Parts: sequence; C-alpha cells; structure tokens
Amino acid sequence: MFIRISEPDARKRLLAFLREHHYLAVEENDGLSAYPLNPVSDRYDRLALLSVINDWETSEKGTS
Repeated sequence: MFIRISEPDARKRLLAFLREHHYLAVEENDGLSAYPLNPVSDRYDRLALLSVINDWETSEKGTS
C-alpha cells in the first residue's frame, strides 16, 4: 500500500514506526510503500495500516 508523504523527515520517522510495527516499508519517490509481514486479508490489512498511521500521527503531535 502506497502512502504519500512529501516531507522527508516525517517520511523517515513514519518508515521507522511502520518497521517497528511489523511492516515491510520502503521509500519511494514522494512517499513509501508498506506491507504487513503477516497479512490477513486486504480489508483487514488496510484497516490495520490506517490504525498504525493514526497512532503515528498521534505520537507526532505529542512530540511537537
């Protein structure tokens, strides 16, 4: 799944966060691609990724 995130520092932080949460994540152009290491189904995996991204956004707000 592709995640568009143009700010390079934020992209690196999200990349590390996803890897800590068991995703294969790689940088691509203006974003990154993330895949769960133990996929369940497309729908579940997409919802789980959204949840992890929401957690990351919350943690980013807490560090600002």
